[in-house]
Amino acid sequence: MRRLAPLLLLAACSKSPPPAAPAPDAAPPSPVVTRLRVIDATPPTHRPAALDRAALEGAMKAALEDAGLTIEPGARPEGRWRVAVEARVIYGVALDDGLATTVQPGEAKAVWELELKLRPPDTIEAMHGWLEAQDAAPFAGGDAAALRAALEARVKAPLPRLARGLKRQVEVLGRDVPGLVDALSDEDADVRKAAAGRLGMLRATAAVPALAARVEQEKDRSVLLRMVGALSEIGDDRAAEVLIGLANPRDRELLRAVVDALSVVGGKRVEDFFDILSSHDAADVRAMVREARARLRRQP
Repeated sequence: MRRLAPLLLLAACSKSPPPAAPAPDAAPPSPVVTRLRVIDATPPTHRPAALDRAALEGAMKAALEDAGLTIEPGARPEGRWRVAVEARVIYGVALDDGLATTVQPGEAKAVWELELKLRPPDTIEAMHGWLEAQDAAPFAGGDAAALRAALEARVKAPLPRLARGLKRQVEVLGRDVPGLVDALSDEDADVRKAAAGRLGMLRATAAVPALAARVEQEKDRSVLLRMVGALSEIGDDRAAEVLIGLANPRDRELLRAVVDALSVVGGKRVEDFFDILSSHDAADVRAMVREARARLRRQP
């Protein structure tokens, strides 16, 4: 089965004043889901047993509520995190070469991807996040009704994990800066990613040493890129050396993230590095440097 391609959105670099950080003794926020949309992303030609979209949405809503999340479409509550959820699911009989177009033995499988827009209390600025989960079990074959029952079970199985993961992310995002720094070492990659994104949003200069140390250890690529993005948003020149150490022209995605971050950090060390990188034999790498230098010149 083709996995849904995960999206990665690094927050835009900005020198605008950071939003106020939560008070150190603030209670964990009580998040409100203000928008919930469920999309059946299974290709129509590969639905030998289609599931009801309203039932999918109902199952997702029930899982979120069971996890302790409040669902209030269109609400604008004061003092609470707001979460918009767009959930996509692909399901079917998974074969070696993709989804089956007919009812046949194979693996009944469902893959969920949640795209999240998270707004801190009483601000207009938003963060983006993603959660993924899947479930599969052997399907011996039978008719469309048997397949439908198997797929309904597979679709529902990951929902409690997704809902708990969403709630935990928002709870982590509500921490003060020291708490967010602690979360950079959490065993859950989604929590580490969320903490890095929030530190970037807060322009938390106090977190730069911890972020710099973590990027040198981080094994999860999506978390690493989010941490680089956070250092970019913070824009502290103490991050220059560690960012330069990450730069690898053979890894264009990471190189782009590093160069973009350095264009915000600035300083003589960055200029010296850009001088070296500008002589690279690849035209796209030289173009990265030109664009980064143009951004540096526009910095106030």
